[in-house]
Amino acid sequence: MLCSSRGFKWLILVIGLPMAQQLTGINAIMFYGPTIIANMGFSNSLLITFLVVGVWNLLSVFVSFVLVDRLGRRVLMLTSLLLMGIASTVMGVLFHEFPLGSSDLPKAIPLSMIMLFILAFESGPGPLFFVILNETFPVNIRKEAISLANMLQSGMNIMLSFSFPVLIVALGDHGNDKSGTGTTFFILSGFALLSFFFVMPFMIG
Repeated sequence: MLCSSRGFKWLILVIGLPMAQQLTGINAIMFYGPTIIANMGFSNSLLITFLVVGVWNLLSVFVSFVLVDRLGRRVLMLTSLLLMGIASTVMGVLFHEFPLGSSDLPKAIPLSMIMLFILAFESGPGPLFFVILNETFPVNIRKEAISLANMLQSGMNIMLSFSFPVLIVALGDHGNDKSGTGTTFFILSGFALLSFFFVMPFMIG
């Protein structure tokens, strides 16, 4: 049914949910946080990474517990994707405008964008991926849809994890002392926007 004309809309959701969770960039920040934060100009990048990516990520998980039944899944998911897209876009602009590690870069802005991104992810695509999988699909294709979505999630995670450091180098402009970090964040922002439109028609409640 997933591969039939009747089930095509469910196949779109099977692809869109893993994309919303993985290709929007959460594991780029989790795995390469020290590199990103060092590119902002922080000398103590490991400590900042521990506090922002580690502790803040842990605290952000509890936000979804509070908001999911108050706001509903649709509002929480779509708002989170929009906030992730905004945070990635701002990061892209900052990394394009300032050389890597520049002392002129107002460090509070990119750091707050990283925190906003993590908060939005842990409120929306992070936990709601599993909730939506179990609540949205028809019973007759639920097991197959969940299995395929989980497989795609793992594949997209691997793809992002391996491609992020490659893109930073490949898209860089070394003559101006800039890496491709800004352009890479624009790509992640594009995936957030694409995920928004993929998921929106299926979200209820």
